[in-house]
Amino acid sequence: MTEPENNPLSTRRSAIKTIAGASVLAGISLPCTILVGSKDKTTPPFHTDALHAGIAGSRLVRVPGAGHTVNWEAADVIVAEIEALAGRG
Repeated sequence: MTEPENNPLSTRRSAIKTIAGASVLAGISLPCTILVGSKDKTTPPFHTDALHAGIAGSRLVRVPGAGHTVNWEAADVIVAEIEALAGRG
């Protein structure tokens, strides 16, 4: 089954595949934490796994029980991760 040409989700998938497969990720040298909800149905695990694998030294955090809107569902986790990344946690 092919997706419609102007499908926004298809465009995002294509962009993620392009970025995750490119040397762009290898060029990221800043500290990086990738946050994803364990029940996120919009962002498949292979996307965040690819980002994590492509960014040396990155940290992948799967937020238990959270879906795609981690910022609403687990804001405390995001704040804690930002503080830890900034060296305050």
